[in-house]
Amino acid sequence: MGNRLEFTLGLMTGGFLSKIGEAGASVKSFVGSMVSLGAITDGVMHAIENATALEHLHKRTGESVASLVKLQGGFKAAGLSAEDVGPALFYLSKSLGGVNEFGEGTAATFNRMGLSMAKLKAMGAPQAMAAILGSLKAMNQSDATKAASVIFGRGEAGNMLQLARSTGEFAEGMAKAASKANLLQQNAAVFARLNRTMGE
Repeated sequence: MGNRLEFTLGLMTGGFLSKIGEAGASVKSFVGSMVSLGAITDGVMHAIENATALEHLHKRTGESVASLVKLQGGFKAAGLSAEDVGPALFYLSKSLGGVNEFGEGTAATFNRMGLSMAKLKAMGAPQAMAAILGSLKAMNQSDATKAASVIFGRGEAGNMLQLARSTGEFAEGMAKAASKANLLQQNAAVFARLNRTMGE
C-alpha cells in the first residue's frame, strides 16, 4: 500500500496530470478520478491499454470506437469474450463483400435469411449484427448452423449461434455499454497517443 501511495503522490506532484491535460480535459478528469481512488497503477493503465486496443480495432474494421464498445458489451453479456468481436467483424465484412473465407458466394445465404446485403452494409455493425442474429434465432438449428458457418466461418459460427440464442442479453449488454462507448469514442485516439508516448 505504501508503494502505491508513494507512486500516486509522485504522479500528482511530478506534473503528470498537468502534462496529460494537454491531451484533453476529459482525459485529465478521468485520470484525476482514478488517482483519487488510489488506482492509478492498475485502473488507469488498464483503461489506456483497452482504449488503445479499441483504436487499433477501429482502424482494422472501419467501425467507430463507440460501435465496438457496444458490441463488446453485448458479446460479454451473452457469455463471450470482448476479443471475439474483431474476428466476427472481419468475417462479416468479408461475407458482405459477397465471398466468405472459403471463396463461396454469400448472397444466396443472406437472401434465404431474408436479409439485404446492401441494407446490412449501410447499417452500423451493432445494427447489422442484431439483424443477422435475429434471423439466425428464427431458424432451426441445422439451418442456423449452416448460415452462421457461411457468414462467420467455422471459427466464429458457434459464437454466433450462442449470441442468436441470447439476443436479449446481447441487446441489454449493448445498451449498458452506451455511456462508456461515448466516452471512449471521444478519447480512444488520445489514449492511444498517450500509450505510445509512455512506451517511448
